[in-house]
Amino acid sequence: MLSKEDKEKLHKIYRDICIAQNAYKYDVGGYLDSYEQRKIALRDVFWAFDMAGEEFEIEDEVRSQIWTRTSDEMGRIKYEKLEG
Repeated sequence: MLSKEDKEKLHKIYRDICIAQNAYKYDVGGYLDSYEQRKIALRDVFWAFDMAGEEFEIEDEVRSQIWTRTSDEMGRIKYEKLEG
């Protein structure tokens, strides 16, 4: 079983992937398959730890928002929420 902290980490990782995919769609207007592949792999983890369905709640939350990709002062990628 996963600890509460581990579940929160898994949720954060999945949410970060959804946000990156959302920003790519908004910024470029396209679709990048690698984000979907990552989500599919993590869905298997959700299912393996009896957390099935939780990933879809995260997707629904991020889908209702608009994100964009930016860089911080050190050049590291960060994402900013524009709407939602």
